[in-house]
Amino acid sequence: MKAIQIKSYGGSEVVEVVTNADVPHIIEGHVLVKVKKASINPIDYLIRNGYLQHAFQLQFPATLGTGFSGTIEKIGMGVEGFNIGDKVFGSGTQYVGGTGSFAEFVLVPSENFVHQPNNMSDEQAAVIPSSSLTAYIALYEYAQIKSGDKILIHGGGGGVGSVAIQLAKFAGAHVATTVKGIDFPFVKDLGADEVIDYKESNFEDRKQHYDLVLDNVGGETYRKSFQVLKKGGTILSLVEQPDSELMKIYNVNALNVAGMITPKRLQSFCKIFNSTNLQIKIGKTFSIDQGKEAFKFDEHGHTNGKTIIEIS
Repeated sequence: MKAIQIKSYGGSEVVEVVTNADVPHIIEGHVLVKVKKASINPIDYLIRNGYLQHAFQLQFPATLGTGFSGTIEKIGMGVEGFNIGDKVFGSGTQYVGGTGSFAEFVLVPSENFVHQPNNMSDEQAAVIPSSSLTAYIALYEYAQIKSGDKILIHGGGGGVGSVAIQLAKFAGAHVATTVKGIDFPFVKDLGADEVIDYKESNFEDRKQHYDLVLDNVGGETYRKSFQVLKKGGTILSLVEQPDSELMKIYNVNALNVAGMITPKRLQSFCKIFNSTNLQIKIGKTFSIDQGKEAFKFDEHGHTNGKTIIEIS
C-alpha cells in the first residue's frame, strides 16, 4: 500500500512516500480502516523530529499521521458496535497505538475512533481528533468555562484557536483573540468580541483582565499572558509547563493541557457539532503522493486552516 513514512528522525527532508508498505494485520481490539482523508498536526512534527522518544520509540520505517476519516475494512475480536463499511473517524497515530493514518490502511485501537455523523464532512472528521478536540478538552474539561467568563485566546485563526472561540461563545463567554490582520474577518464571523492584531499591538498593554487565557504559542507570549489575568485566573497552555514563579507573582493558576482521545470525548464533541453551526477551518489539500510537499507547506506557516492529505 501507499504510505507516508520516515526511516529516521529529522525534518521534512526525511519524509518519503512509499508504494510497498505492508497492510497492517488485524488484531484483537482493533479495526482496520481504509483511510479517505487525514490531517497534518503538530504531534506529527514532534514524532517525526524525535521529540517524543522519551515516551515511545518508533520502529523504522514508520508511518506518520494522526487524525483520519475512512471506512472499516476489517474488525478484530472484541470490538463491538461497528460493522464493515461503517464510516468512522479518530486518531491513528502510533503514539496512541495505531499504525499511522498517512496510509491507505490504518490499524486503530477501539478506544480511538467513533462513528462519523452524517452531517460531518470527511475533511472535518479528519481534523477533529486533534485540534478541535484539544480545544474542547482545554475549555470544557480543564477550565470548565462558563457564561460570563472573559477569555483571551491566542492564535484564534488557527485550528485550535478557531474552534476554541466558538466553544467559548457557546458557553456564554466574552472572547478576545490575537490573530494576524488577515484573519480579522474570519474570527469576527466566529463570534470574537475583541480582535487584536499581534503584529501591530501588544495584547498585554490593553489593560484588560481575563478569567482565562488559552495559549498555544508559548515562549514570550505565554509569559506575558500572566499580566492580563485577574487574580485567581487561569492560563491554559498547550505547549508550556506551569511556571510556578509567575503563578506566585500574579496570584494565578497555570495548567498544561494534555488529553488523550477517547470515544466519550469524541462523542461529546459530536453532540456539540450536531447542535451548532460549528465551523472547522480547512486549508489546502494534498494527495498522498505529495506527502513531503504537504509537510513543507504546513510547517512553514503558509496554511490558513488545517492541511488535509487525501488518501483515497
